[in-house]
Formats: sequence, C-alpha cells, structure tokens
Amino acid sequence: MIQVDPLNAPTRNPETYPGDIPTHSYLLCGNQYARIEPVADRRLSQAIVYDLSGDVVAEAAGGNVLPLNFVLLRLNAPTMNQRVAVLSVGSNAAPSQLALKFESRNVNGVVPVIRARVRGVAISYSAHLNPNGYIPAAPVHDDAGNELVNALVVFLDPAQLNAVDDSEPNYVRVDISAARYPVTLDNGERVEQCALYRTQHGIIRPKVSALGPFFDATRMTPQRDVVSELFGNEPGLRERLGARTYDEFRQKAPELSMNFREILEELHLKCPDGLHVSASAGLTYGESGSSFDTAPELTVDFSLKVVLPTPRVVTRQGEPIVQLSRGARLRRLGGQSTS
Repeated sequence: MIQVDPLNAPTRNPETYPGDIPTHSYLLCGNQYARIEPVADRRLSQAIVYDLSGDVVAEAAGGNVLPLNFVLLRLNAPTMNQRVAVLSVGSNAAPSQLALKFESRNVNGVVPVIRARVRGVAISYSAHLNPNGYIPAAPVHDDAGNELVNALVVFLDPAQLNAVDDSEPNYVRVDISAARYPVTLDNGERVEQCALYRTQHGIIRPKVSALGPFFDATRMTPQRDVVSELFGNEPGLRERLGARTYDEFRQKAPELSMNFREILEELHLKCPDGLHVSASAGLTYGESGSSFDTAPELTVDFSLKVVLPTPRVVTRQGEPIVQLSRGARLRRLGGQSTS
C-alpha cells in the first residue's frame, strides 16, 4: 500500500495544489491507499483491490486480490450501494486532502475512489481565494462537449459526505445527470446521476492558459504558475492586491481572501461557470440507475431450458435480478406480470 501524509495535503502545503492525484482508481484506508481495478461490465462491488497489506485486511497477507465489497465489509465500512457518487475535481481527488478532511473531523477514512471520464465538464479556477494560500479548482460547463479524462469519482458514506460538505463553505453540492453530462466509470458503467461541488463565486475568466479550461483532471497548472501568469497578464489585479509575486500573494492570502472575489469582479475577471445542475438528492449508488453498453439482442427458443445473461442496459440497482421477456411471462407464468 502507498502511504499518505496528511501534512502534505494542499491545505497544509498550498503550492502543491491540487495535490498528488493518482491516475488510477484507489481505496483510501486512513493514511494509506491501495489500487483498485474495476472489472469491465460489472458493478463496482466486484472491482478488485490490489496491493492491500495484511495489517489492513488479514486475507491480504497471503497476497490475495480481493473484491471491493468484501474488503469494505471486512473493514466494517459501508458497502458500495450505501455510498453517494461525487465527481471530484481539484484537491478532493487527492488522497492526502481526503485523509486530512476525515482525520480532522474524526470520520472513518475508508473510501473508494474510481477513475472516470466526463463529457461536457471541464476544470477551471474558482473566483475566490482559500485563506490557506491557493486558488481552488471548480467544474465548468464546456460548450464543445469535450471529455474530461482521469477524473475521479469519490464514493462517500453518509458521515463522509457530511464531513466533505462541512469542509466546502465556498461550494454547494449539486447533481448532474447523464443526459447532460455523461459520467462513465472505469468499468464502463455510466451512472445516471452524480454529485459535484459547484463554486458559489463563479470562475476566474480564462484569459490566460494557466487558468484552463483543463480536460485532464491530473494536469492542472501549478499554483505558482497560475498566480505568476495572472499577475503578468493583469497588472491591475497585482496592484489592487498589493502583491507582486507568488510568494507575497501566498504570504498575504489570509488577508487577501476577504476581498479577492470583489476585486476580480471589479476588474471584470469573473464569469459564471455555466453548469446545468439540480439540487443534490443524495441518492446512493444502489438507489440511482446506471447502465453499460447494450448487449446484442438474442433470439431464444423458449422450448429450451436455458439461462441467458441479462442485457447490461438493465438498471439493477446493485441487486441480482432475473429478467423475463414478455413472451416468457405469457407462456410460463400464465400472463402474470412480475415486478
């Protein structure tokens, strides 16, 4: 397992924002994490967890690879169906930042984080300054419908969800739908609904390349370059803030954060994020629908006793099901419908 040091979280070390974000799915277990490999065309409960150490799950001592839901159960953590999917951009995708948020709020730190791609959403920077000394990321609408890759979806249990809500006073949790912004997980599953944290302040108008938009969640511009390029392109902002360099900006961040947003607005450096969202319903992964690519239609001779796979487009809500065709119901069940 890979060790995580909460002291290296962007909150504690602002220049590293958004933090060290893995390019693969992972299971955070407090201050360490293991790699997750989702299984194609299978729900996330069947994803495989690799590189676990025996001190975390005893069965891992023999080098076994273990199903994700089994590991969660062994750790007395809620299983996948009880968790809410949250698309995370910026530091909420970094193990160090998540570990710090849960540790500082005395919340269980076992959380699966699954890589995904999202169409129609990009990443830019919010029009506010975190007092810790960084300009945080924010999701934005992309009119061209480009795909954001290497995005991470964090699956939070109720206590973890409350903790992250509490840690985001400048954001509001909202839902995005697959119809508008398709979110496809690494197992090929498209979730019908996913939450994200939307900035309440709009975004910094992207006049320089350092501000994005970004379409790879792991390749945001480092904070030093963001501030340096912004100051170089907008001398009025530099003068209004009374900071000429990144180091001065970071040192004065607690003071500057109080009116940073208003100065951006006065200099016409702020604009809406353009997202199409709804209030978050807080539906869990088990409650919300999802689908895989549609399996080819099969012609069946119902005089034969056969068992066929359920088409993957069927919403299972995390449960095993048996699907019968209308013809089979009429012939075998006397015309009765099933629920």
